[in-house]
Amino acid sequence: MEEFWICIRSLVNGFYPTALIFIMTDFRCSRSAARTAYLAVSLISAAINVGLLFLFGRAVMMQLFVLTTAVPCIIMLAFLAKDKPSLLLFNFFTAVNVLYLLAILGRLVISMRDDLIWAEALIRAALFSVVLYLFHRFLAGPYHYLAANMKKGWRVIAVIPMLSFFLVMYLGLYPSIRTDNYPAVLMMYGLLCLVYYIIYQVFDSTYKQLTIQENERLMSAQVSFLQTQYEIQGNHLKKEEVQRHDLRHLLAGIRTLLETGKTGDALDMLNQYVHSADQARPSTYCTNPILNSLLSYYIGKARESGIRVDLNLDIPHVLPIDATELAMVVSNMIENASIACAGLPEGQEPWIRLICLNSPRFLFQISNPYAGTLTLDENGLPVTDRQGHGIGMKSILAFMKKHNAIYDLDISDGIFTFRFMVQED
Repeated sequence: MEEFWICIRSLVNGFYPTALIFIMTDFRCSRSAARTAYLAVSLISAAINVGLLFLFGRAVMMQLFVLTTAVPCIIMLAFLAKDKPSLLLFNFFTAVNVLYLLAILGRLVISMRDDLIWAEALIRAALFSVVLYLFHRFLAGPYHYLAANMKKGWRVIAVIPMLSFFLVMYLGLYPSIRTDNYPAVLMMYGLLCLVYYIIYQVFDSTYKQLTIQENERLMSAQVSFLQTQYEIQGNHLKKEEVQRHDLRHLLAGIRTLLETGKTGDALDMLNQYVHSADQARPSTYCTNPILNSLLSYYIGKARESGIRVDLNLDIPHVLPIDATELAMVVSNMIENASIACAGLPEGQEPWIRLICLNSPRFLFQISNPYAGTLTLDENGLPVTDRQGHGIGMKSILAFMKKHNAIYDLDISDGIFTFRFMVQED
């Protein structure tokens, strides 16, 4: 029975810190691939630790634990993670320090008794479960945002958990396991917690500053969108003014022809005007004037660029959400699709397909071909390194979160398909 609980404790030592490392890491692969990698790394690490424990004893296993965990982790993360090396080191040594601190606390709770391995394993698992929950619930979002946007400072920050770890190894594990230094180790971890609190304050301040900047960029994008909408409405007014001016001249000409008895010429002039008015009449996609004008504008731009646009739109008269917000999202989607089509290799037909369903729920879908590879963020949306781009997708994400919309992205077979569904209030 004792061997069973020793194995359980080794599994806890392998699975939990690796879980924290993977939660803190941004991956370039899909979430399912990251989960598979995590499971593989955890099993390899746990198996090696169990083997060392039974072959060479607890002391050797503890002294080599970092290597048995680090080597599989680093190899796997080198292929799958998109974080810079300094950030990966910070993640790894932070997780290992958490493990050693919780291991010490677990040993102290059972009064250092070796016959209570089962209790130690359960206490360690419970403490680490709390740590994982707190990080996932409160810190994961801001931390990943900072990791993606804070370009400098990670080398210096990564040194802190590294030095703390090496000091713990020196005080407690080398040249042999020592328990008389536990007070010193706990004091060192207390100082480390204080340093982490200071780092957290810096992170929190930086996160708030970056969030403000991001909101300003989104607001700027919204202002630009409203300016485009204003220009479209202005162009419509100018066209209407020109049409009214032409209509006055037309009526004057028809009256002159009728007064001189040239009825056939008057009819020809009237028919020509009716035909030209039909040709210039804007497309009608829905009854909402804001959404219709923006759809007409961006669909027209796409078609002028040589893109085939297929439409299957059943847009309700009463929209379930604000028309301006919906128009902004749809316009961003069409514009992003047009950019993707512009990047297609020569000979491949560019096309955009728009579908809107009104029943049983309001659903909007856009599809288009794309070239190259797409990188997705933690929200499952594509990211870009192109200067001046990327705000559109962030606007779309803000819209989805605000309206609690359900969205889905599929990028299989070179076709980009994005759909979202909203429910009526």
